[in-house]
Amino acid sequence: MPSENTLFSSAEAYLTEEEILQRTSALIGKPLKDISPDLRLRANKGGVGTFIEKYWFHIPTNSRPEPDFAEAKIELKVFPFRRVKTKQGTVIKAKERLVCNMINYLTEGDINDFTQSSFWKKCSSLLLLAYEHRPGVDKTEFSVEKFCLYRFPAVDRQIIENDWRTIRDKIRAGKAHELSEGDTLYLGAATKSSSSAARRPQKYSAIEAKPRAFCLKQGYVTHLLSSYLFGSQTDEAILTQDDVNALRTRDFAQVIREKIAPYRGMSAGEISTKFGVFSSSKSIATIAVARIFGLSGKLENAQELKKAGVVPKVIRLEHDGKIRESMSFPTFRYTDLVNQEWEDSRFYQQLSAKFLFIVYRNPGSSRTPSVNYVLEDVFLWNLPAADLAEACRVWERTRQVIISGVEVTSRGSRLLTNFPGLADSPVAHVRPHARNGADTYPLPDGRNLTKRCFWLNRGYLENQLRSLMSS
Repeated sequence: MPSENTLFSSAEAYLTEEEILQRTSALIGKPLKDISPDLRLRANKGGVGTFIEKYWFHIPTNSRPEPDFAEAKIELKVFPFRRVKTKQGTVIKAKERLVCNMINYLTEGDINDFTQSSFWKKCSSLLLLAYEHRPGVDKTEFSVEKFCLYRFPAVDRQIIENDWRTIRDKIRAGKAHELSEGDTLYLGAATKSSSSAARRPQKYSAIEAKPRAFCLKQGYVTHLLSSYLFGSQTDEAILTQDDVNALRTRDFAQVIREKIAPYRGMSAGEISTKFGVFSSSKSIATIAVARIFGLSGKLENAQELKKAGVVPKVIRLEHDGKIRESMSFPTFRYTDLVNQEWEDSRFYQQLSAKFLFIVYRNPGSSRTPSVNYVLEDVFLWNLPAADLAEACRVWERTRQVIISGVEVTSRGSRLLTNFPGLADSPVAHVRPHARNGADTYPLPDGRNLTKRCFWLNRGYLENQLRSLMSS
């Protein structure tokens, strides 16, 4: 095996796009163990990409601001995917977001031109290499299955530029410590540190912020897999060419609100009938909005929403602005929760998403309520950083209750626990979310307990909506 100095000096062999792609083609299907016997790969969480950079492309580990192939201005990104079985068959999904480069809070806020941003300088052209992550299989058996040279199409580039400006503006306002992945659509600011206590200085505030890196969100990476690497993308798009042009001066939220404006005050049934759809389905509220956006399929499958990981949620307001119910999330397994860290938890990932609130209002009064709620508005929303911290407190208390042993008491036909309830937090709580008393998950101590999930408090959502509707 050659020395590292000899190995790295041969990186000069890959100077042009053609040379890089030829070298990449020779890698496809080759088990990593056939490239080098370096067994450190097995212990390194992010080791596959580093391994390929070092032993196949001869790129030394570095944190340089320029792309890996500097002459060709191409950045190498190696990432895992999973094959997931669904009712519709096996689908391919990204295992995680694609981390790009660290954000420097001391310099990024001073940049005015997106093309001069650290992200665009490094990642405007990406050589994407995808390998299947197979649980229980030694990493040395992994191999790259697909690759492509990717340059962002115009509409994605515009949304990413808008995302970058959102991140840049927060840094410029001295709010790097309030950054959240939910702030943006495709380009995120992901936490990036081996320690949850790590902090970095920012230029415009004395408050230190968590280290973060620019990343392409998991939904966007899944889109890259299905559209460019495996070539099976069939999702419909919301944005027309006129909308793309509008994104130069307005953000995505403004554009989609303008699209639904002519239909405000109409019921879901009226909107659907206008588009030739006659349905009594419970999902008529989202069907109506999907048709407004020009979609023939489900709203949640809209290309832009899937790429951004946006979750559509219908909210029904009563005539007085009250919401009937808190917002539920999928049930959690008690035994899983105790072995998680907050930023690896499912609840954190769910709350870090952006939500598309589809708001319908009861046009009646307290004396004569209506059964036909009318479309009020749509809003893109994400949990503010301070409220995410409060949700973390609820999650951690829930975890500690499970570790210490859940206390269960009876009150009539009801079973009460010491999980954090509605009165314990202004943001979130835990309560049952089961079909019946027999619908349970096991506790770590061997008992079974009815399934539960986290909920965002009804009152909290009412306050958030009031703020959105008044802005």
